[in-house]
Amino acid sequence: MIFGAIDLGTQTFRLGVAEVSEGLVSAKSSRLFNVRLGKVIEERKLNQKIQTALMDIKENVKHFGIQRLRVCGTEAIRALAQKAPNILEEIKEILSHPLEILSPQEEGRLTALGASTALGGTVAPQPICIIDVGGGSTETIYYSSQEILIKSIKIGAVKFTEESFKEFSFLSSHPFSQVKKATATGGTATTLGAMLLQLSQYEPQKIRGLFVNRETISSLIKKLSVLNLDERKKIIGLEPERADIIIPGLRILLHVVKNLDVPGVTISDGGLLMGILIDLIKKEYDDHAKLDWRRLYL
Repeated sequence: MIFGAIDLGTQTFRLGVAEVSEGLVSAKSSRLFNVRLGKVIEERKLNQKIQTALMDIKENVKHFGIQRLRVCGTEAIRALAQKAPNILEEIKEILSHPLEILSPQEEGRLTALGASTALGGTVAPQPICIIDVGGGSTETIYYSSQEILIKSIKIGAVKFTEESFKEFSFLSSHPFSQVKKATATGGTATTLGAMLLQLSQYEPQKIRGLFVNRETISSLIKKLSVLNLDERKKIIGLEPERADIIIPGLRILLHVVKNLDVPGVTISDGGLLMGILIDLIKKEYDDHAKLDWRRLYL
């Protein structure tokens, strides 16, 4: 059976396609479109780039013969629902599919599901914090065998100010103060990995499980800060469309890591998109515990 997941984020739209056959879950396709949906809230209209991305996604859904599809929106979609519902209806019309607006809590749950499954699917003996610095929000998830606690802050790589750091004061309080290890997922984290590994093309299997200490993150921020925008666009592993937001994204990540007082982060290529897909598949198979997820790279 062919499954599909669409994640409509503030910075990017993503499509993930997977096939389940004889207990093995394997990726068939993964597409990413840098659209900067957050700008639509100000402009009050869908630009041609976003419309083209949506049409491309729709064509891919048809091309792969997707039998089960889940379309989800995060912070920018939540904002559109309040400020420009007519645009939201236009997005639904183009995709010809219902759009689920995720609550911050559900977004966090699915992110934790995707990130943890990609790294082996087992809960660590000690609690960890899963960090997802998105375009419009940052999710910090306390994850242990006894509890999952999700904190969503409306600050991201696109929506960032110096004053926003005070929003993370909760990291020094229980239960986050008990965390000894951290996992980072999402575009900021995977771009960090791609830059460090100098990947000219995104290869999730190489990024998965990569550990990056905070000194390396700090050093990279300093290196990027002395470059102008055009120079940053030429860096291997950094998509040109992310060149203007990678520094604030990394600064948020470093701030969280420092306040957790952990040595660094392990990067997971699995995050929200993978979580949406896994959740969809699990609802279809009663014996989902027997499924093999190791070939699911998105």
